[in-house]
Amino acid sequence: MLRNLWRDDAGATSIEYGLIAAFLGLAIIATVGDISVEANKPFERTATALDNANNTP
Repeated sequence: MLRNLWRDDAGATSIEYGLIAAFLGLAIIATVGDISVEANKPFERTATALDNANNTP
Protein backbone atom coordinates (compact mmCIF):
# COMPACT_ATOMS: atom_id res chain seq x y z
CA MET A 1 0.00 0.00 0.00
CA LEU A 2 2.77 2.47 0.88
CA ARG A 3 4.65 1.58 -2.29
CA ASN A 4 1.57 2.34 -4.40
CA LEU A 5 0.99 5.59 -2.55
CA TRP A 6 4.60 6.66 -3.09
CA ARG A 7 4.39 5.98 -6.85
CA ASP A 8 1.00 7.66 -7.31
CA ASP A 9 1.42 10.96 -9.13
CA ALA A 10 -2.19 11.59 -10.16
CA GLY A 11 -2.41 14.95 -8.40
CA ALA A 12 0.92 16.28 -9.67
CA THR A 13 -0.52 17.56 -12.95
CA SER A 14 -3.27 19.56 -11.29
CA ILE A 15 -0.76 21.12 -8.90
CA GLU A 16 1.46 22.08 -11.84
CA TYR A 17 -1.49 23.66 -13.65
CA GLY A 18 -2.38 25.54 -10.49
CA LEU A 19 1.14 26.92 -10.19
CA ILE A 20 1.16 27.99 -13.84
CA ALA A 21 -2.18 29.75 -13.38
CA ALA A 22 -0.90 31.53 -10.27
CA PHE A 23 2.23 32.76 -12.04
CA LEU A 24 0.20 33.93 -15.03
CA GLY A 25 -2.15 35.77 -12.70
CA LEU A 26 0.75 37.54 -11.01
CA ALA A 27 2.21 38.51 -14.39
CA ILE A 28 -1.13 39.92 -15.53
CA ILE A 29 -1.59 41.90 -12.33
CA ALA A 30 1.92 43.38 -12.62
CA THR A 31 1.38 44.31 -16.28
CA VAL A 32 -2.00 45.92 -15.66
CA GLY A 33 -0.50 47.92 -12.79
CA ASP A 34 2.27 49.25 -15.03
CA ILE A 35 -0.16 50.09 -17.82
CA SER A 36 -2.49 51.97 -15.49
CA VAL A 37 0.38 54.11 -14.20
CA GLU A 38 1.48 54.95 -17.74
CA ALA A 39 -2.08 55.62 -18.88
CA ASN A 40 -2.61 58.09 -16.04
CA LYS A 41 0.36 60.32 -16.94
CA PRO A 42 -1.33 62.27 -19.79
CA PHE A 43 -4.28 63.07 -17.53
CA GLU A 44 -1.93 64.30 -14.81
CA ARG A 45 -0.12 66.55 -17.32
CA THR A 46 -3.44 67.95 -18.54
CA ALA A 47 -4.61 68.63 -15.00
CA THR A 48 -1.33 70.38 -14.20
CA ALA A 49 -1.58 72.50 -17.35
CA LEU A 50 -5.15 73.49 -16.49
CA ASP A 51 -4.16 74.39 -12.93
CA ASN A 52 -1.30 76.50 -14.21
CA ALA A 53 -3.59 78.23 -16.70
CA ASN A 54 -6.12 79.02 -13.97
CA ASN A 55 -3.46 80.42 -11.65
CA THR A 56 -1.95 82.88 -14.14
CA PRO A 57 -3.24 86.46 -13.76
